[in-house]
Amino acid sequence: MPGTLVSHYRVLHPLGQGGMGEVYAAVDETLRRRVALKAIRAEHRLNPESKARFLREAQILSGLDHPNICRVYDYIEGDDRDWLVLELIEGKSLKVALTAGMDAYMSPEQARGEPATTASDMFSLGVMLQEMFTGSHPHPLTIDGAALVRRVQRGETEAPTGIRADLADLLRRLTSASPAARPAAVDAAERIRWIRDRPKRRLRAAAIVGALALAVLAGAKYTVDLGRERTFAIQARDEADARREQAESLIEFMLGDLRSKLEPVGRLDILDAVGERAMAYFAAVPEHALSDDELLRRSKALYQIGSVRIAQGQLDAATAPLEESLALGTLLSRRQPDNLERLFELGQSHYWVGYVHWRRGQLDPALREFQEYLRVSEALVVRASDSDDYLLELSYANSNIGSVLEARGELEAALIKFQECLRIEQALLEVSPDDNVLRRSLAASHNTVGVVSRALGRLDEAMANHRAELALQEELVRREPENLRWRLFLGVSNSFVGLLKQAAGKEERAEGHYRTAAGIGRQLIDHDPTNMTWQREVGRTHFRLGRLRLASSPRAALAELDLAVSRLRLVAETDRTSAGWQRDLAEAVHARGEARLRLQDAGGAASDAAEVLDLMAGVLTRGPEDLEARRIRALGFLLSGESAAARQDHATASAAWAQAREILEPIAPSSADYRLLEPWVMSLLYDDRRADAQQVLERLDTLGYRDAGFLRAVRGMTPRRGPPDR
Repeated sequence: MPGTLVSHYRVLHPLGQGGMGEVYAAVDETLRRRVALKAIRAEHRLNPESKARFLREAQILSGLDHPNICRVYDYIEGDDRDWLVLELIEGKSLKVALTAGMDAYMSPEQARGEPATTASDMFSLGVMLQEMFTGSHPHPLTIDGAALVRRVQRGETEAPTGIRADLADLLRRLTSASPAARPAAVDAAERIRWIRDRPKRRLRAAAIVGALALAVLAGAKYTVDLGRERTFAIQARDEADARREQAESLIEFMLGDLRSKLEPVGRLDILDAVGERAMAYFAAVPEHALSDDELLRRSKALYQIGSVRIAQGQLDAATAPLEESLALGTLLSRRQPDNLERLFELGQSHYWVGYVHWRRGQLDPALREFQEYLRVSEALVVRASDSDDYLLELSYANSNIGSVLEARGELEAALIKFQECLRIEQALLEVSPDDNVLRRSLAASHNTVGVVSRALGRLDEAMANHRAELALQEELVRREPENLRWRLFLGVSNSFVGLLKQAAGKEERAEGHYRTAAGIGRQLIDHDPTNMTWQREVGRTHFRLGRLRLASSPRAALAELDLAVSRLRLVAETDRTSAGWQRDLAEAVHARGEARLRLQDAGGAASDAAEVLDLMAGVLTRGPEDLEARRIRALGFLLSGESAAARQDHATASAAWAQAREILEPIAPSSADYRLLEPWVMSLLYDDRRADAQQVLERLDTLGYRDAGFLRAVRGMTPRRGPPDR
């Protein structure tokens, strides 16, 4: 046989023999590549229709381009046999591999040289998971190669110990010696979901489940006997359909259920490669080959890919899957407008596309998508008024629109939206008091009501809501101390209470809350320094501590602010399109410039002012309605003027202060938000409008605003034209 030419493939040497025929190493004399040539005996030949179906389905599966999946190149009909041409996978013999411990996870039927099936993959995965959960190797470490081969052929593994009974039962089923007794991948995934959803799950187990999902999606490498080929057309169709079902179901599992378990423990990095693999799979399986149910599953997987990328700070990479998801969701909903599941998934797609616009500061397109999300949610509630899930979606939709209105400065309208969220979530939590997702949603709504109340000058209402938020977060951490997201939000809640304490002039209490937030942030960063959301919160806490100390101890403030700038720059450079992250950095840089100015470093302050202006120019180019960006840009001009005045360049100072007033005058005088009124007072003082500034200060006092640092700075200012007395 060696030297024989089969079409344009020259046989080199035999590799082995499987249930359907011999396998040879060969060379493609046209493309000059080595291949595996599998002989298919006459009794296993495929008819033309079956062959075409088989090749089409095999190529779809091979299109994954994954190192664990063998490519199918060709199918050749001969006089006495057919030939299957496949990727040649270099490897060791069975005995050598087993002796090396590399294939101790092989199924018994593979070890005996029988055709492999999807059940073979499930056995291998079961053995792998058993080792991961128990920490023990599936075979005695002292066993010799020959004994190991015999043990694998019999399907013997060490009994799982030290784990829960339900998990042990699943592992025993996966590693059953009989292929028919092993669960299918979809069934195994469902069982794992059930196990993980039980109370007090172990963090280690939650992370390990990622290995199952990744491994089943990738599949197992074809061994030289290549048991994946089908012997009959029906087998080709059924196995391809089963593989596709498994792949898409497990993509959904990884990006949905598994993501929800990994995010609380800060391990979204486990899913780093999943999105790329899933997108490659989707590209290989055309939409016209899928049923509507499969398209719906794909739409969901696509927005889940996008949401994972958003969580990792990759807004650009999130855009394509989210837009594709929305297109699919719109198509499917139009086909069956009364189908509630399709309508729900369409709403999710609208939300995620809108959220990317929101993160970029693009308020108009964000509002359009959020309004569609609200329309969908309202329709769901009308059609299924007894569904708590749909009511919660309605709450989320109102919250999103409220956020856009808040960013536009339409605060009363925003407050109405946020208060509607509170009403819905409080009612739902009364019915389901143990639902921690609801508890978190209610805490978030108290936060938004508190933030808008503060911007409206209602500081007592703001404090009441932030205290309620803090109490809910403390309860969440008490209930689920291992949930790192709850701990993150506990830190955030402390920061918001601290901000209001600072505004009320209670500096020591404010610092206590900031220190609590800083401690939580450090714990999170120690757990995963690559998590940009956690890095952001730590940076923001350093900023707040630095700003608190500006007037009383500028050198200590500068140390905190240097840390803030360092962390927030790291975050901002991860995604330069995120308006919020750019604003965070700009505020910290501005505060650092103020500290430098107090320490007589006018040049450093000028450099910081220039960076603030540059950062906010970029944000406003993408989202000109961004009021926060306009406020921070005004701060940049004030700092620029102060640094120029410190260098006795009064003309430059006057021009910079005039630009600050130009930004603030349309939005600040009618505002009750002390964050706008602070720079407005400064700009009035720099323009010698001390009477007007005094009126604003009296208004701030009436609102209950008594930030000691700000008031000390104002009292130290001289009447304009000269540099402020620092």
